[in-house]
Amino acid sequence: MEQKIIIKNRFFSLLGESLRLLNEAEKCDDETLKNCLITSSILTCAYSLEAAANSVLETVEPKVSERDYSTLGKFTLGLEHHLDKKMNKGCPEYQNVKALLEHRNEHVHPKVFTKDVKIQTKKSDDDFSWHHKSIEKEPKKRNLQNISSDSEHWQVSDAKIAIKAVIEFLNIYVCEWWGLDESVRDYVFLPQSNIAKNGETRMYDINTLKMLKTYESSFTINFISIPALPEGCA
Repeated sequence: MEQKIIIKNRFFSLLGESLRLLNEAEKCDDETLKNCLITSSILTCAYSLEAAANSVLETVEPKVSERDYSTLGKFTLGLEHHLDKKMNKGCPEYQNVKALLEHRNEHVHPKVFTKDVKIQTKKSDDDFSWHHKSIEKEPKKRNLQNISSDSEHWQVSDAKIAIKAVIEFLNIYVCEWWGLDESVRDYVFLPQSNIAKNGETRMYDINTLKMLKTYESSFTINFISIPALPEGCA
């Protein structure tokens, strides 16, 4: 039995899952389920950024432990290691993903909090039942990323903002700050295999490619090369 090697990298598939969740949310009529799909899309998008950061960390020699660095710390280390260069932490691309990661941390480590709300109570047809509904002001938005600070009010537009934030950050990080050659980018961020034909070692998830095709007018990806869908898969 011959043994082959596959190098796994979850970034591309996680990005695809985030897009698929967004796509399902856009089609969903059940508001409760829709909110779950939107929340999952935003958090999965944040996980994809973590996967991208770990991809960058893999290029650092000698190897370091990912536990010693935050998500953005891994990107910082990558630039410092290869170019002795700092990230522009004041630019919108950096600030947007920083805000996204703050949203992720709030969900991974949810805190108990109190707030004053107005309640509207209405008696139902059943003498023993009452319906209570909170009356809240329009939730505040973040200055840069513009995602609602309250996940209960997340909408499809918030998921699109989150995905766009990750893509635009990786575009500027890889193409401008790092200046990584096109021939090298895919090997950093995509899974690879030594069993591919014609010397092509990249491995693409077909479902992710379909989602990227669906949203190609919404998101512009420059930091990796996206191939055309295979014939018959459109």
